Amino acid sequence: MFERNSVREVFQYAPAPQLPALESDGLITVYRGMGALSLPPDQAVSWSTHPGNALWFAVHSGQGTKIAVARVRPDQIVAHYPSYAEENEVIVLPGAITEYRYEDMIPAVEETVPRLMAPALQSYLEFGKQVRTLGYEREVLFEVHGLLHILRVLFLSLIYIYNSGDALSESDRQILIYFSLLHDLGRVTEDVDDVHGERSVEQIHKRGIRLRGIRLSRKEYRIAELIIAQHCRDDDTGIAAIMAEPGLSRKEKEHTIHLYHICKDMDGLDRVRFNGLDYRILRTRYARRLPLVAGCLLEEDLLTPLDMENPWA
Repeated sequence: MFERNSVREVFQYAPAPQLPALESDGLITVYRGMGALSLPPDQAVSWSTHPGNALWFAVHSGQGTKIAVARVRPDQIVAHYPSYAEENEVIVLPGAITEYRYEDMIPAVEETVPRLMAPALQSYLEFGKQVRTLGYEREVLFEVHGLLHILRVLFLSLIYIYNSGDALSESDRQILIYFSLLHDLGRVTEDVDDVHGERSVEQIHKRGIRLRGIRLSRKEYRIAELIIAQHCRDDDTGIAAIMAEPGLSRKEKEHTIHLYHICKDMDGLDRVRFNGLDYRILRTRYARRLPLVAGCLLEEDLLTPLDMENPWA
C-alpha cells in the first residue's frame, strides 16, 4: 500500500480534470458501491457521480452491502471519466472523504435476504408456475424482457407484500401479483415502448386469461388492467389516466395511484439487470430500500424450484 502523502504528491502532476457540474453550494455529490471486501469510504479514492453506477458495482462485488454518499470540493477531484461506460468515475485525493453517509438499503447478505424471501416462497411457487403458460420466453443474449424478468418482478412484489409493512388488503396483494405476471404480455420489442401496457390488456382479453388464485371483483380487475395499461408511461400521464377513469371515487383513485406506484417500482427495480436503475426516482420508501436485494435476485435460480415437486424439502 502506497503512503497517502506519496499518492497525493503524484496526483499533483495529473492534468486538470473535466469537472462534473457543481451543485448550488459549489460541492459535488459522489457515490460508492460497496461489497463485503470493500475499503471503508474514508480510505477510498474511486467514486462515481451517478448512483446507478455505484449500485452496479455493489451488486457485482459479491455481496452488496452498502452505497456510500459523500460530497467533495472541486479541488479534491483528481480525475473524472464522464460516461456511463466509464462508470462516471471520479478519483479523489486520498483523505478527501471525511464525512459520508450510507443509503438506507437492505444489504444483500446471508443474514437478510433469506429472511425476506422466506414468507414469499409459497406464493412464488403458486404463481410462478403459471408464468410459463402465459407464453413468455426465457431471455437470450441482449434480451432483457422475458420469463426471468417476470419472475423477478413477481418475487420483488411478494417481498414487498410480506415485508414492507404497507397496509395492503387481500385484493391489493392480488392486484400486485396480477400486474407482475401480465404487465409485459404485449411487449414485442426490447426498445422503449409506451403502448405495450395497452397491448398487454388487449392480450388478456383476447386470450381470456384468468390466473389461478386471483379472485377480484369486476372493478378490481379494471383497476389492475388500468395499472398494466399505464405502467410504461410517465407518471404524470399514468396518474392523469387514473384520475380520469370513470366509476371510481376519489378515494379509490388515490388508492389506485398508490398501487400504481408500487407496481412501477417493482418493475423498475429489475432495471438493475442492465445498469439502468437510478434508485433516487423510485416512488415508495420500501422500494428504495430494495435495490441491493433486486441485484441479488439476478444470481438466484428462480426456475428450478418451479420444476420440482417439493423444492423446499
